[in-house]
Amino acid sequence: MFKYRKYSSLKNKSSNVFLSQSGVVKLNAHDEQRAKNVYHKAKEFLKKHIKEPDNILRYIENHSTTIVRMKHIEKVCLLLNIAPGFLPKQKGFKTLCLSVMIRLFSDKNAEISSELPDMFLLGVNTPNVYILAHQFYHWLAYKSSLPGYDEQTQRNFRNIWKLQKSEEIKKLSVSEILSLKDAIARDVDALDMVRELSIEFAGQKKCIDKIKTAGSSLV
Repeated sequence: MFKYRKYSSLKNKSSNVFLSQSGVVKLNAHDEQRAKNVYHKAKEFLKKHIKEPDNILRYIENHSTTIVRMKHIEKVCLLLNIAPGFLPKQKGFKTLCLSVMIRLFSDKNAEISSELPDMFLLGVNTPNVYILAHQFYHWLAYKSSLPGYDEQTQRNFRNIWKLQKSEEIKKLSVSEILSLKDAIARDVDALDMVRELSIEFAGQKKCIDKIKTAGSSLV
């Protein structure tokens, strides 16, 4: 049996990290159980409201998350390198720019600020319900404090596919890599849930393909 040494500097927000001779091991049984609970809760709720996206959005809004309906959302998201849907709490220059866009192109009389709370960023049309379901899972996981949603991890997650050279990937710290695993796990769970819903309610391939072609279907 391996003996693990615990390094507090390698702890991320919600998990403990241990090192052994074989490498890095992440012990997160508690997180896994919480993730299962979130998965079940999200799926059961969405099964009841899959044909009523407005009910899903109303539920989100009733749980202290702003719904922003924005004109020209595709152009805004392209300009800011973000995707429509659920956005965790964020801050910085890009956030300042987003707050300006919200003020200009939505019905929200929002304060221009470099800090924004978590929100759903949508177009003016009714969103595709399966894309919305995918984002609903992320929202519920975030609200349940599952790991993988801190600002730096989400930034790395958005950019990971651009890190094509091994030298660039090596620049990530061990903690950042472990946090990325959390973010990837959350997205895999969200996709699995949508796949199960789509098997029950619609054509699986069509729904999954829409998710793969990014957030434009949300608008």
